[in-house]
Amino acid sequence: MLMWRMELPRVKVTIHAVPGARRVAAIGRRSRVALAWLIGAVTLLFGLGAAITSVAAAGVPSYAWATQSSGTSNSTRAYDISALPDGSSIITGQFNGTAFFGPTINLTSTGDDDVFTAKVNADGTYAWAIKAGGTGSDQANGVSALPDGSSIITGGFTGTATFGPTIALVGTGSEDAFTAKVNADGSYAWATKGEGTGPVFAFGVSALADGSSIITGSFNRTVTFGATTLTSTGQQDTFTAKVNADGSYAWATKAGATDRAQANGVSALPDGSSIITGEFNGVLTFGTTTLTSIGSSDAFIAKVNANGSYAWATQGESSGGDFPGHDKGLGVSALADGSSIITGQFYKTVTFGTTTLTTTGLLVDYVFTAKVNADGSYAWATQSQGTSTANAFGVSALPDGSSIITGGFDGSVTFG
Repeated sequence: MLMWRMELPRVKVTIHAVPGARRVAAIGRRSRVALAWLIGAVTLLFGLGAAITSVAAAGVPSYAWATQSSGTSNSTRAYDISALPDGSSIITGQFNGTAFFGPTINLTSTGDDDVFTAKVNADGTYAWAIKAGGTGSDQANGVSALPDGSSIITGGFTGTATFGPTIALVGTGSEDAFTAKVNADGSYAWATKGEGTGPVFAFGVSALADGSSIITGSFNRTVTFGATTLTSTGQQDTFTAKVNADGSYAWATKAGATDRAQANGVSALPDGSSIITGEFNGVLTFGTTTLTSIGSSDAFIAKVNANGSYAWATQGESSGGDFPGHDKGLGVSALADGSSIITGQFYKTVTFGTTTLTTTGLLVDYVFTAKVNADGSYAWATQSQGTSTANAFGVSALPDGSSIITGGFDGSVTFG
């Protein structure tokens, strides 16, 4: 069966700070990885084409440094990054052939695409880079760093994937999900899998201060996390799972769709609960809450309690008719009070609570950003305007309630 999958060749990159800090995100579209650090702010640049900036002082910012990773093929791509308090960061993604991280660190893929994870020092040099994978196609889609310099990565693999010299995961479906812990020195502590009878895609991860983490994604047919097996209702369901600090699973839950659903992002709160966002078509059920799409796809936002039950779920309602609209939640960032900022894209109209956003162009997508209160109601929603398509892939909320969003656009785009 066909499954929705985020357009990863176009690259969604989410930049996470350590637990409790803010998150930002960016996109990339080229085969090389580039990073930059902005004086007085935080800017990380991927694909030489998209950047986010959080400016701390007035005036024109300047770049402190920029670095890159190149490769012998056109598939060296960074999909996620997580910053550490000392200014260093952990990046992850995929590569094929040989990838070069600085003048002395080279990785060579075993099969098709392999996973890479690398540490970038605060001055832009590379501290280390490691790989994982096997003879099939493998990629890491998310990373979340812990205060001790270790990190949790998640993604997908096919066949057998090896993490370091002793850890091997054997897949059972057409693609299985993995989650792995990378120690601060670049070695692997553990790796675990979510294995399915159909394809399983892990897209997002958010670590908690105790070393556990919340992962989210989508699956078809069945998926097993430890002792828990989930069975899809329709063509594609969402999953959310908690991974303990030792790599075992605490719990796993799903949202069942009569058609298709995909979870694209997750942001954990200090109490162990989390906010997830994504997109769905048909009827989607979170515990006792049922959402029904109006357009060809609607965005969803849901709160998952610390025990894996659902607290609430809500949606952005798109327009129906002969030419239905669509909207999808792509990024989420939770605030300390339990509220969250979500962002993504929509076409035609989308309604969040009492606020309706409308595109004015023909067959173009606009950016939406909305604030969801701690109880699942909407505080506000806003949008971009433009002559062509714009997408927002990531968001980072600040303690004062403001946020930074990032994405890409064609033609011209207007904010405000």
